[in-house]
Amino acid sequence: ADEKGWSFFRLSDGNLATELAERAKARNLPAANITFRYSPAEHHVLADVASLIGKSGWLTASIFRVKAAGKTLEQVLIAAVTDDGAVLEPVTAERLFLVPGDQKGAVPLELPKSLQARRDALRQQLADEAQHQSSRWFTEEEEKLERYGDDLEKSLDAEIDVIEDQMQELKRTMRQPNLDLAEKVNIKRQISTLDGRRDELIAERYSRKKKIRDDINRILDEIADSLRLAPEETALFTIRCELTA
Repeated sequence: ADEKGWSFFRLSDGNLATELAERAKARNLPAANITFRYSPAEHHVLADVASLIGKSGWLTASIFRVKAAGKTLEQVLIAAVTDDGAVLEPVTAERLFLVPGDQKGAVPLELPKSLQARRDALRQQLADEAQHQSSRWFTEEEEKLERYGDDLEKSLDAEIDVIEDQMQELKRTMRQPNLDLAEKVNIKRQISTLDGRRDELIAERYSRKKKIRDDINRILDEIADSLRLAPEETALFTIRCELTA
């Protein structure tokens, strides 16, 4: 493609590839019987796929959605089992589609229980991973907010200490016997202004701590809401498959 100057057919917002993909995902596909044909010369070396030559089984694909880490995670779930009881790893089942296949014959009506068990196991695995991500996200966000709160509190405390030192110095100055009334009034106004600023900083410190507590509670509420939401699964297709050389 590079040598001939062709454009790659990529998925991006609003282009034909995205439109075709969305249209394909929306199709209601009946179960199909697919025979895949693997040739190392044509499809390179896919050792995990090659090990399945001569075997048949079942494969189902669906879109799995779950709330985690403050967002909705979406992943294609591929469950596959062979007739002799082997369970395929999702990456192997996905690589199976790198080789061509033909639809042939009718499909048995009853799906094996092992396929449903495999799908349930993958669903649980993805749900557990989503909870793990949420736990990690909460810990990171909590630590970030705590660090921010500590830094802010230290900064405010340092500013309050400076103001209190200034107030003490002004009070010592005001006690000098040679000051006239006008100078004392002026110093008292300065002390009053500094006192007001100190009260504002103290109030800001408590206000900021309250906001941090509110932010942590908000994150906890988001996680609690996500735990109450059941994962969603949208079926894509189910196939009866066989791999030949």
